[in-house]
Amino acid sequence: MKFVVVLVVVASIALSHSSNVARVSESWKCKACHWLDAALLEAEELVGEELEQYLDKECGKLHSIQIANACKELIKEAVEVVEKYGRKLDEKELCHALIKAC
Repeated sequence: MKFVVVLVVVASIALSHSSNVARVSESWKCKACHWLDAALLEAEELVGEELEQYLDKECGKLHSIQIANACKELIKEAVEVVEKYGRKLDEKELCHALIKAC
């Protein structure tokens, strides 16, 4: 009986922890997307591979390793969105509507 109670408590703690990690991860992804949006405004003349390299460098400037990693994970998607829709997207359109980061 004690084993079952301990198992239930451990399972509930694990589920709680995983949902908190997911929320924190979404927060990092959102911050990273806003950083990418700002970087895209600075790199209007770059496209394709050059744009990816520039964004990778910009993501590396982030002080938080978690946000920097989230930023690097979004680069390909951000470049694809820019190539498809152009640079007329605002931050909300890029991050919320298309990348679904926030």
